[in-house]
Amino acid sequence: MSVTLDAGGVILEVNALFETELGFTQAELSGRALREFSPSELSGDVHQRRALDAVAQGKHYSGTLRLCSREGRHVWLRAMVIPFACDSGRVERIVLYSSVLTRTIEASRENEALWAL
Repeated sequence: MSVTLDAGGVILEVNALFETELGFTQAELSGRALREFSPSELSGDVHQRRALDAVAQGKHYSGTLRLCSREGRHVWLRAMVIPFACDSGRVERIVLYSSVLTRTIEASRENEALWAL
């Protein structure tokens, strides 16, 4: 999956996989801040904050990121945030490349629950 953001973290473009996983169309996502899709209950989570701060500051990041789908379910991502700068060094755009971890995380939790019985 990939998302192209402007220097302020506003979505410019997403690929079809991103649309499918989040349940929104390109038109619905374009112009909205990526931060809007962060689950509010994760505002204090250090890993979530690191990912979103990297986007806001135009810095590299590699780690997990959770976003909220249209249906309200959490979508777990293994994300790489890559800023692209112009010749003067100013960040012009940010690309977030990710793979979906949701199914892996959910299966792991189900297995843990079975072992706890």
